[in-house]
This record gives sequence, C-alpha cells and structure tokens, in this order.
Amino acid sequence: MGETSGAFVDIRHLRCFMTAAEHMNFTKAARQLFLTQSAVSYQISSLEKEVGVKLFERDPHLVRFTPAGERFHEGLQGLLKGYGELVAEIQGLPSGEAGSLVLGFHGIAEKRFLPPLLRRFRREHPKIAMELKRLDMVAMSKALQKGGVDIAFMLQLSMPDRPEIHHRLLFTVPLVVVLPKDHPLAQRESLTHGDLAGEGFLELNLPVNAPAHASFVETCARAGFRPRIAQRFSDLESLFLAIEMGAGIAIFPRYRAEVQIGEGHAMVEMRGEGSDAPFVVAWMADNDNPVLPVFLRAMGVRD
Repeated sequence: MGETSGAFVDIRHLRCFMTAAEHMNFTKAARQLFLTQSAVSYQISSLEKEVGVKLFERDPHLVRFTPAGERFHEGLQGLLKGYGELVAEIQGLPSGEAGSLVLGFHGIAEKRFLPPLLRRFRREHPKIAMELKRLDMVAMSKALQKGGVDIAFMLQLSMPDRPEIHHRLLFTVPLVVVLPKDHPLAQRESLTHGDLAGEGFLELNLPVNAPAHASFVETCARAGFRPRIAQRFSDLESLFLAIEMGAGIAIFPRYRAEVQIGEGHAMVEMRGEGSDAPFVVAWMADNDNPVLPVFLRAMGVRD
C-alpha cells in the first residue's frame, strides 16, 4: 500500500476495526454494529488505505491480525478509552457534572464541616476538580469579588454589603475583646458592648474593614455610645502588637484572636447583642461556572 493521504480517520472506522478485532469475524462484527458484512469490509479497507498498511489477513474461513494490525489494536485501545473519557467529560461541562471549582475558606470552616462535605462531593462528582485556597478576611473579600474564588466560606462581617454577592448563613462564631493583660477589664468573665464605652478601639484599615466597622458602630449606637477609633492598621500583626503596647482594644472572632494573642494580651468573651458573628457561604450572582450550582445543591443551598 502507498503513503497515507493525511486525511482525518473517521472514528467509526476505528470502532469498526475494534469490533472486528474483538470477534475476528466480520459477520459477527457486522451483527453487533447493525451493519452489513460488506459495509464492515468496506470500512476496514478504507482504514487500511488511510493508515497505509494491511491490518487483517482474510480468507473465507479466517480473519487474523497482521503484525501491524496487532500493534495498531494495542495502541488503539488506550486511544479510544481516552477519547471516550474526554467525550464524557466535555458532555458534562454544560451541566456542571465536569469542570473545576475554586473554594476559599478562612481556617475555621474546615474544622467544622468542610472535610466531610468535600469527601462526599468528590465521591458523587468525580469529574469535578476542586482547588482549595486558605485566605484571611481581607484576601477572601477581594478574591470573591474579582473571581479568584468561585465560592467562599467566610465571616459575613468581612463581606461587602453588595446585592451581587449572595450568601447563606452556616453558623455563628463567638466574638471576644482583646485587651492588654493589665487592662482594668481584663479580669472580667464577659463583656458587653456597653461595658466598652469610652475605650479606644483598634481596627483594620477602611475600606477593607468597612462591613465589620459599620456593624460595630450600629451595635455600639444601640448600646448608647459612639465608638472612638484610636488607630487603624494594614495588618493584624501590627494591630495586636499595638494592643499589647496599650494603644487600645479590639473585637475579633475568638478563633482568629486565639492565633494572634501573646503573653501580653487578655481575651474576654462577649455577651449580649453583637456577641457573635455570622459565618456564611458566599458567591457572586453573576458567576457563570456551571459547577457552582451543583456544589450549592450538594450543600442543600438554593440560590
């Protein structure tokens, strides 16, 4: 046979070849493929012409591989398997049954429910790849809005109050007051916002901390005072160092404060109104990743 023409081999020719190879009988192959024997013979001949070598030895009573046909069969098995898997994958993309999802979390969610949720989701949706990103409050808010994560497990206090951000409450986390160890209130068992009137508060810079700040100001107003912001910081390490120096106090989720406090800090539980913070799952309403609604349904969340 001559050189190949370079044309694309029809996948039907390959499947016909594999069926004929399975039975080593063109009649049986034709029956399985719902074709005539002559149609099977024609497709095999067309394939042989295309690849430029003879694949089967034929006589009236026997069909067997040529050496080239045997090697072609070996290689084609993996090729067709990969083709089938690829077709199944791309067919699943529009429905969200295949694809990828980027999840962001603060560092508390994984301890409460995320591991079993992700294990179950991977088991039920094996064609969906998941990338996990552990982000602090500031980075999470930015990543959610800029598309760095598809879905975020985060404190609602760190989430901008924008209608295009959808969220659902998962649970609440307790808040604590972080003070210098020698502060007069450091020995109290618990504190309300009203107990903190007249204190100087330390915060992260605005607008990064704007949602948390607005909520804090509203709670203080209901307690009868307007909080005095003594200083703002661009990072938590500097803020907690300033607390230890006696520059002011701050309110934080307990799990976050526990990571930052040192020997010079005291941590007192809050009680009453505003003593806990909602922890939510959040996503952008205009996120068109088809995997997103699949994941939300797995969580029992309806947009």
